[in-house]
Amino acid sequence: GAPISVRKSKERTVLDFEKGTVNTFSDTDERVLSYNEDEGDSAVIFSKGDLVITGEGSVNIEAKFNKGIFSRKDITLKGANLNIVSFDDGIRSNDSTLIERSKLHIVSGGDGIHIGDNNRDIKGKILVYDSDCSILSEYDGIESAGDVFLCGGKIDITAAGGSTGR
Repeated sequence: GAPISVRKSKERTVLDFEKGTVNTFSDTDERVLSYNEDEGDSAVIFSKGDLVITGEGSVNIEAKFNKGIFSRKDITLKGANLNIVSFDDGIRSNDSTLIERSKLHIVSGGDGIHIGDNNRDIKGKILVYDSDCSILSEYDGIESAGDVFLCGGKIDITAAGGSTGR
């Protein structure tokens, strides 16, 4: 399953990577147990609740089975330095995503960043603020059910298939 899987949390989960560290997480391309996306088998870093990734440490994620990072709620990246290579979506949340003062490099077989809206409550938004993002994706670079806000920084997207690819 997932190297980091948060299935029960009453508050948000915070992963804080210390300055000067290099942190590497990966999975295999198969599952020993039966696959269950609701139980956290669908990403290298999975959370059923809100997920915050912060700190000045470098984080390398290699998702051979499915997604790189997946939260059933919100994802916040604050000052994060992420390198993600993913079989499917690089980053996926079901509510909203905030990327603030972060550096992202994503290579994905699905969408680079995918923001859904499973509850149909008009969340599904993404805000990228003062960040440097490089996305190479097989489908959409950024797919969002709601609004996409870009405020400062740089985003470089190369997408192969786009929405018509699936």
